[in-house]
Amino acid sequence: MDTNFRSDFYMRKALSFMQTTFQSLSKDDYFGYICIGPEDSMPISELILEKKADNLGAKKTFLNEINDPEFMTSVTYKGFNEQAKLNEAIIKAIK
Repeated sequence: MDTNFRSDFYMRKALSFMQTTFQSLSKDDYFGYICIGPEDSMPISELILEKKADNLGAKKTFLNEINDPEFMTSVTYKGFNEQAKLNEAIIKAIK
């Protein structure tokens, strides 16, 4: 899942969807995250795909950090190549 959108409205929608999805997962379901936005704006650029129960505290901390309103206004896209980053993320997800 990713939540990076240039629009505040869509970013908030994606974050809400990701929170809801994460909360609905059982402890044996898998969760992963690859940032296709500017990595320097993110607390971390990816969470490896693993069971929700593994490293649960780190996942919850990450989700709380990116849902902070201050975080949402700090993401910057100046000089960012979205297509290249998307291609990189797809390759990572396939692996």
